Amino acid sequence: MFAAASTVAGDLANFDPDAPMVPPDLDHIDITGPLIQRSRAFAERDAPDLAGPEGSLRRRSARAPPIAPPACSPPATRPMTATCCLASPSLPPTSSPDAPRNPPRTGSRRRGHPVPSGAHRPLAALAAPASPGASRPIARSRGTSVSAPTMPAVAVHPGTPHSLHLTELPRPEPGPGQVLVRVKRVGVCGTDREIIEGDFGTPPPGERELVLGHEALGEIAAVGPDVAGWTIGDLVVDTVRRPGPCAACQSGQSDMCSDLEYTEYGIIGRHGYMTELFVEEPDHLVRVPADLEAVGILTEPLSVVEKALQQANLIQRRISTWNPKTALVLGAGPIGLLGTLLLRSRGMDVVTVARRSAPNAPSRLIAGAGARYASVRETTLADIAAELPPIDLIFDAAGNAALVFEAMRVLGNNGVIVLLSITAGPEVEPAPLNLIVREFVLGNKVAVGSVNSSKEHFELAVDDLALFERLWPGLVGQAITRRLNGFADWRRINDREPDGIKTVIEVG
Repeated sequence: MFAAASTVAGDLANFDPDAPMVPPDLDHIDITGPLIQRSRAFAERDAPDLAGPEGSLRRRSARAPPIAPPACSPPATRPMTATCCLASPSLPPTSSPDAPRNPPRTGSRRRGHPVPSGAHRPLAALAAPASPGASRPIARSRGTSVSAPTMPAVAVHPGTPHSLHLTELPRPEPGPGQVLVRVKRVGVCGTDREIIEGDFGTPPPGERELVLGHEALGEIAAVGPDVAGWTIGDLVVDTVRRPGPCAACQSGQSDMCSDLEYTEYGIIGRHGYMTELFVEEPDHLVRVPADLEAVGILTEPLSVVEKALQQANLIQRRISTWNPKTALVLGAGPIGLLGTLLLRSRGMDVVTVARRSAPNAPSRLIAGAGARYASVRETTLADIAAELPPIDLIFDAAGNAALVFEAMRVLGNNGVIVLLSITAGPEVEPAPLNLIVREFVLGNKVAVGSVNSSKEHFELAVDDLALFERLWPGLVGQAITRRLNGFADWRRINDREPDGIKTVIEVG
């Protein structure tokens, strides 16, 4: 269908396919009109795709300095000394509100924006407990046992490669205005893999460990005093980012944080969800209908492309005739695949471009939604675009700078390209920059970055998961290609499947 490869395909063919990958109620965002209507409508993450893990897509801290585990206590068994973000008196702090945030790692492949040196001012938000209502810290001295109930958790020593280990957290109880959530399953993405590799991540203040996991589906296990409208057994997902002091954060848009002083579960300054229980304020939770229990774990990654589509539509209010019909998606990991389904559900003709040759698991899912799959080992973006009408919208979820520049060349006039991935590779990429600038100016084209997502985008994602199930029953669930057995399989979290897409840990 598409012509044979040339420049970009030739360059990308030199990539190792097994190399690590670089890789937004039903109030739909109406992509077919000039105004956004809410009709309820951040290298690859899990599976090898174009240039590296799409998991560099949303938000992320810079690399943490290596923190060696105590010589007297193996990291695989050493129990944690404090619950979420509460300082333990038995350990010297390795991060503090007065310490600078992690320095940047050159060439790091991370979901979200790279943090320039000195960009983070002292993080005042870290002075507060990372998990509201968490039990008081348990002080453990060497050789001393504590009888307080604990629960298992999967953690790393941030900055120390391959320090993945099983540890313990105190079992929390909900306080006033809080609920207790029992974790049912946790998603694994490229961000988790990069934290495991030691590329970045920040532990809670005063702690040496960071519990992983920022994609979780859970159920309400208990309701604290002064909580109304929630029932034991309700299915929920939790939003990931907590605001800093900037104006955007304080107005409810922490995904648009301007000073980077936010915290994130399982990533920056807060323990994540790879454990049994956590407490939360209900305002941060999003309900998931019982009939979406099997696919609700995909809410968080889908929220990222919900925001991307919303941002594109907001920008395109500049054009009274905006009615996109043709889209290109770069990358066929979870973000790229969910982006493909989202755009197809809006009636767009979509071509999803990845590195691997079909047939494979992503190409089958893409075909099931009526989209087309193309391999850059067999064709080029220029050849693909030559067979299409003008391309109105491009989502980049591949993490390859050369491909992004090529995509800018094929974007149609008045079109938008939304960049969702941090690119890896050389700091200098050969590109016809003068020509790209000329075409962007004369063609009224727009390139915009998008990172993270807000509660609104989580709600849109839940509604669109329901829409996907109506349009293509059972299709979106095919993105989950591997399920691990709770804490028994924690050592396999960073393993890769030859033809896998999404890994999920079954906890409860």
